[in-house]
Amino acid sequence: MLYLKVARLKAILEFVAILLVVRTSANAQVAQAAVGGPLTVPLSGTLHYDVHYSISDWHQAGRENQTTSTVSGDAGYANTSERLPFNMNYGGGYNTVLAGPSEPGSFFQHLSLSQAIFGRKWNASASDDVGYYYQSPTTGFSGVPGTGDLNGSAPPSTPTNQSILSQNSRNVDNIASVNLARKLDFATTFTLGGTATQLRFLDGNGLDTDTVSANAGLMRRLTARNTIGLQYSYSVYTFTDLNLSSHVNTAQGSFSRQWGPHLSTSVSAGPQWISSSDNGIIPASTRVAVSASLNDVFKFGRATLNYSQGMNGGSGLLIGAEADVVSGQFSRQFGRRVDVTMTGSYMRTSGLQNNGVTNTELGGAQVTRRLGRYFSVYAAYTGISQSSTSALSPNAIGGLIQVFTGGIGFTPREFQFRK
Repeated sequence: MLYLKVARLKAILEFVAILLVVRTSANAQVAQAAVGGPLTVPLSGTLHYDVHYSISDWHQAGRENQTTSTVSGDAGYANTSERLPFNMNYGGGYNTVLAGPSEPGSFFQHLSLSQAIFGRKWNASASDDVGYYYQSPTTGFSGVPGTGDLNGSAPPSTPTNQSILSQNSRNVDNIASVNLARKLDFATTFTLGGTATQLRFLDGNGLDTDTVSANAGLMRRLTARNTIGLQYSYSVYTFTDLNLSSHVNTAQGSFSRQWGPHLSTSVSAGPQWISSSDNGIIPASTRVAVSASLNDVFKFGRATLNYSQGMNGGSGLLIGAEADVVSGQFSRQFGRRVDVTMTGSYMRTSGLQNNGVTNTELGGAQVTRRLGRYFSVYAAYTGISQSSTSALSPNAIGGLIQVFTGGIGFTPREFQFRK
């Protein structure tokens, strides 16, 4: 039975990847035709995928322990075009409860697509990141603990709309964006962009939220290593179930520095003005928006650290919120066969209605050992802790959840496509 599930998932992943590659090829043909180039098939790039099977034990105070088995996989494709680079990443699978309380959903999917166009003085990009989950996404690209993608070929999970975590809540989270950059001179760049976000709870146990934002900015390179910038953004958060919206204006100054070939830092900060269609529910206020990041690549590993402060939609549990988020990841390879990855984050979410504070801590670690050319085994741990003084819905996580996982992975050779 397990063999059939793995074989079926493998076939599905291959089929999806082939469709995406064909679509990318078609898009590139249209672009070449538009500029008068030859109508050829620029099918070049790398396709890779992994398949995992794992068994996890979930422990939560006040709730019966749960044992689950998960069949999952991730896939990625990137072409080699310098003018029209395209990237695709996918992670998903099926979760089965072997013992303990059942869940309302078992499937989880996460797909990220991005397409860029580079010209002499300008470049443009478009991306879409969509996920379907049976609980709030937590660790790894798929968002589900213990799937094995913490060390896998998929990139780390991208930020979502949910800084307060819930369980037993099927939801769809989508972030689509477009960006344009134009060089005004050798050191100055003008940027323009827009983002549309949707958060939907399929079982009606959360607040559906739509977000639309637009931004514009100027970046000025001072030296080969230092860059400063100014950016303004306007966002509208709409709570579709309540016929209520909030409006946010943000102005920020930024500074980034490339300290060396492997170490870079950036920081931005500025005021944030909040208003709403009903000031009796969301009062007008002035706050501060901050973001900072650090990226370092060592000889023995890679480390990232990020911080952000600003308004979000309330994670479907609050009518708007201000969130402070600190997150980091460290990965290291020991020899040629052992990989270790550790992730952690802390989120402090305050309701805009001054109705309490929610503190959320996440931590994960995974050790992967390769067995031969294609197979690997891994052990993983995920800890989730959440407490709140806000009046949240019953599906919000409360207390400590610990997940212990053991699994096996299959990673075939990468497919190399040539023109």
